[in-house]
Amino acid sequence: VVPGGLGTTFSAHFAPCTVISGATRGEAAVDFVLTASADRLLTSPHEVPVVAVLALVGYYPGIPLDALNTAIQSSESWKPALLLWRRWRHRRDDEPHTFRATAMRSDDVSATDLRVSDIARAVASGTWRRWKWAADMSNYDAEVIGVWLTSGALIGLPLTPGWHACQRTGKGGFWPVEASRAQPSSHHNNCGPSQPILRPSVCFGLLQLAGVRPTDLLADPMCGVGSLPCEALHRFGCGYALCGDNNRAAVRDAHRRSRALGTLSAAPVLDVARWDVRCLPLRSDLVDVLIVDMPWGNRGKAAPHLVREALAEVARVLAPGGRAVVLLVRAV
Repeated sequence: VVPGGLGTTFSAHFAPCTVISGATRGEAAVDFVLTASADRLLTSPHEVPVVAVLALVGYYPGIPLDALNTAIQSSESWKPALLLWRRWRHRRDDEPHTFRATAMRSDDVSATDLRVSDIARAVASGTWRRWKWAADMSNYDAEVIGVWLTSGALIGLPLTPGWHACQRTGKGGFWPVEASRAQPSSHHNNCGPSQPILRPSVCFGLLQLAGVRPTDLLADPMCGVGSLPCEALHRFGCGYALCGDNNRAAVRDAHRRSRALGTLSAAPVLDVARWDVRCLPLRSDLVDVLIVDMPWGNRGKAAPHLVREALAEVARVLAPGGRAVVLLVRAV
């Protein structure tokens, strides 16, 4: 499972593969990369950060809900999925004896047309008919996940260590919380909601999309707490990056991250400044790669002229032949 809209960016790392696009909004706004080469994520989980890993039981394009339980029951992917589940969850040769079904519906599908409880019921019915495992909502050995998209239904077993989708659902989420070696632990980082930390998988996808190279001069003019430049230095081998923000607390946290990079590698350098993105203290045609998670239209609002001014300044400092990637969750 990778960030929505970035499935093709990740596909080169898992070829051969098939990319299934998720929803346009909500928790289902992710892409699914169906591949047989994801085992290296078990031995090198930080090599390519992803949102989550599932053992695929089945993907059923265009299936009606009343046919889902039969499709799950007769799936030929159960045995290889359980082999993966045992290996990733260190269960050796143990067979599950109890299970629970957890479901998620795309926000693009009307709740009046399809209820999450109906999807979970179909998943549970198909699983029980196949294995006769006892259903247990709290003391379960295996969790079976059903994700209902506009294109079809995807069924899988969670492999990501420590991830229980049902527990995340109770906290208003679904996918596991990602951790990054390029970010300090929460004990050293007092970031509140006003300074969100971008998922490492999103950072990786955006940096990969920008084609970041070790020799590039990279800049993030609205860096927040510095997630993108830190990942560029740590994971992509950049030697130097510039970043800044107009929020004093965010700049302080970005400085903290720049110091934390010194414990990971002596080479990378990250300079952090407090500035206005509409008037950057940089000369024209300077930056090779400019990448930004723009909060306007996402976590905040801004007048259209402010966005135009910011993008014009981005264009000014970008070198000829340079690359710019701007992330906006919704139009402004």
